[in-house]
Amino acid sequence: MVLVWKENLNNALDQSKENDVDDDPESYVVVGQDFEEPVSLEDSVVKDDDEAYELYNSHAFRNGFGTRKGKKEYRNGTKIVRQRFFVCAYEGFKKADGVVPKCYKKIDRRTGCKASVQFDVDKKTGVYVLSKHSRVHNHSMVHANKRFLIRSQRNISKEQLAFLTTFSCSGTKLVDVLRAMRKEVGGEANLGFTIPDAYDAVNAEKKNKLDGCDSNQLIRWFAMRQANEHDFY
Repeated sequence: MVLVWKENLNNALDQSKENDVDDDPESYVVVGQDFEEPVSLEDSVVKDDDEAYELYNSHAFRNGFGTRKGKKEYRNGTKIVRQRFFVCAYEGFKKADGVVPKCYKKIDRRTGCKASVQFDVDKKTGVYVLSKHSRVHNHSMVHANKRFLIRSQRNISKEQLAFLTTFSCSGTKLVDVLRAMRKEVGGEANLGFTIPDAYDAVNAEKKNKLDGCDSNQLIRWFAMRQANEHDFY
């Protein structure tokens, strides 16, 4: 299967280069241009934390904003969640940098937006009930054709990561594999992640494999040699 796919790689690359997308969706957001979400999610019921986040994140995609996971409130003296909050990606402000200057600084796009949702967790059943939905944003929304680039909407599946890692280890340039993948799914909007996301994920996967296997095995081998060879250090 890999060999067949590789044979068609170059053709797919040529056809997909014209569709490369590297825009930052947040650069299109206008601060101070208020927006109110047209639909309330109040009284929605889901079974757990993952479904609660998926509910709000899907709603955010339809409206054109990103999300972040907020704080958890616990029942007194326990680790049982009582309330769960999810917020707009523009909520709050980043903490001020320390006195040491940095050679590189990311653009801070947070606006102190108050849009969020609050889930109350039923004490008996454990289900999440959306009790409060703050829908007013203090910024404009991302246009529909740029929403797939919003950070909270991007994710690399296990299958995609395994596919990318296999070709990367075989010597194929990662950017070439990504272009061909985008061609197969009909463009980057249907891929679910960006080129930087893929590089980060593949590098992290390689690091995990090294830390979990090769480096530990090497340390054990050195320790064994040190124990058996008096002149080994």
